[in-house]
Amino acid sequence: MAEAKAMHDLIASTAVSIESVGVGADRRRDGGPGVVMQELLQGDEWAVDTVSRNGEHKVVALWRYSKGPANGAPFVNFFDELRPVSGPLERSLIAYAKAALDALAWRWGPCHIELKATADGPRLVEVNAGRWNGVDFKLLVDIAVGYNAYDAVVSAYLDEAGAADDYFGSLPDAPEELRCHARLVKLVSSATGRLLAVDGIDEVDALESCVYHTLHEQQLGAHVARTVDLASCAGFVHLLHGDADVLQSDYLRLQSLQRTMFVVDDDMAPDMTR
Repeated sequence: MAEAKAMHDLIASTAVSIESVGVGADRRRDGGPGVVMQELLQGDEWAVDTVSRNGEHKVVALWRYSKGPANGAPFVNFFDELRPVSGPLERSLIAYAKAALDALAWRWGPCHIELKATADGPRLVEVNAGRWNGVDFKLLVDIAVGYNAYDAVVSAYLDEAGAADDYFGSLPDAPEELRCHARLVKLVSSATGRLLAVDGIDEVDALESCVYHTLHEQQLGAHVARTVDLASCAGFVHLLHGDADVLQSDYLRLQSLQRTMFVVDDDMAPDMTR
């Protein structure tokens, strides 16, 4: 009970990460913040991006999330990795995601579905019906998968099913193979304060698999915050390569660089655990 109370108090005192619409109405009778309970889901987190046309669901991307503790927060996003639908685990995830869409009677448009691969099989985290993946995914999927959700949605709404130029109809049920390995790395800042310099960015550019990067704060004098959730992510780096070992080596180097990347006027010691 002590552990449950401590976790309740932690959640109740934590700011909503991204979407705060309607949160004010979701409060206890005594005015305190509400806490939703669900079963403990242990296992890797995955995301299934789909596009639907008249009840036919096609998977346009499958992602494996890497999350862990950093800066005192329990679930900080490290990277999203594109994965092929090539094994029984991956096939069970997309079958479960499609079943969730059918249960919701979802028939048209994009969805971003998050799941946990538990010892008891896939379990639903959330269905973002009618919404895209929340990160800048297009470059990675265009190169690694060969198509993207945006074009698939346009075709689903505008192309005639079965016509010669039906782009949606020509897409496979799911990407069973990838053209290369791909990760969207989310930079974790371990510093907070006024930005004095950004170190190591030239080395980031020189990474063999780095094709694009963006920093959320790079103007000197801007405020940099510690990364504790997706909203406080310090930036993105897109890694693409045909060799998985090269991509992993570059990621480990990038992970090391970001520990001291942001130099601030009142920098505090890094508190990253990965």
